[in-house]
Amino acid sequence: MCSNQEPSDRVVPCHNQRINNPADYFDNAATTYLHPEVRAAMLAAPTGNPHSLHSWGQEARHAVEGARNQIAELLRLEDPSQIIFTSGATESCNTILRLLTPPNSQVSPHEHSTIRVPAYHRNFPISTVANHRNQILIACSNETGALFTTDNPWYCDATQAIGKIPFDLNQTEAAAFSAHKLQGPMGIGVLYLKDPNELHESNAHQVGGGQEQGRRSGTLNVPGIIGLARALEIAIENQEQNYSLATNLREIIKNELSNYRFNESATQSPHILSITIPGITAQPLVQEVDSAGFAISSGSACSSGSTEPSPALKAIGLSDSQAMSTIRISFGPQNTPDSCAKLAKSIKTAIKNMQT
Repeated sequence: MCSNQEPSDRVVPCHNQRINNPADYFDNAATTYLHPEVRAAMLAAPTGNPHSLHSWGQEARHAVEGARNQIAELLRLEDPSQIIFTSGATESCNTILRLLTPPNSQVSPHEHSTIRVPAYHRNFPISTVANHRNQILIACSNETGALFTTDNPWYCDATQAIGKIPFDLNQTEAAAFSAHKLQGPMGIGVLYLKDPNELHESNAHQVGGGQEQGRRSGTLNVPGIIGLARALEIAIENQEQNYSLATNLREIIKNELSNYRFNESATQSPHILSITIPGITAQPLVQEVDSAGFAISSGSACSSGSTEPSPALKAIGLSDSQAMSTIRISFGPQNTPDSCAKLAKSIKTAIKNMQT
């Protein structure tokens, strides 16, 4: 959004502002378009603090608990109290780390920075052995789409899995996800705990107000919670259709860019495609493609401005230079075969321009 504002607070559009086509947005692993039905549900949310005793507050509380029950039912959980509302997966992941102790628990090298950074500061060891009993292991890599699981109870960031691929939260001890990855609002997420009594006021990440049974203090985001529940409902209803669409779109890009390296695993989400283009630095390529109207990424949005190679990409065997030459294309329900073909052409043109 442009920074120039008139005293009336009316936002003045930039002179070079363009009208973006949603079909040309291929950074869905970073965030997704807010679904119109989710927006409508949020606008209809009741007014009132859900911890107030008056009728406005109790109406809001009823809406929150209805959403919690709906989410638990959609995810086939045993108990709605296993759902704790947070500001998003970052907070949820940080909270998970507070419940575990090094060196008894280990962190996989494939993690998003929301696990990796707090784990580093608390001296968690990086796991070199798959299937460690108390392993913190991402469900779906946000950079490559690789899928992971273990035979043991585990703790995971499920942000790129929930609502996109078949995933059973009951197999985990704790998990995190965000609404804005599945056409919901930003600023709201879930911490799932198989045993919610593990978290209490003495070890919670955020305390002081007593909300969420003392497990996460702070006034609840009522519109966000309602939006999260509706977004999850829509995502699960359309999961098979969206999975099939992403699979087809991914193949179109792969066929068009077959000369380059695709960073894939034996078990793979179709919603993410990682491509290494030798001799090209990813960030300028992303900007070149953006100038043609397309949104892609050079990796995780949380670290896209970093000048350091991605630890997750290095963990799958890429060199520093290969990691810095890797782009990420991620698919959403608004993308089309035609937009994929145009994106591939734009990437080829951008590579040619950068090589001359």
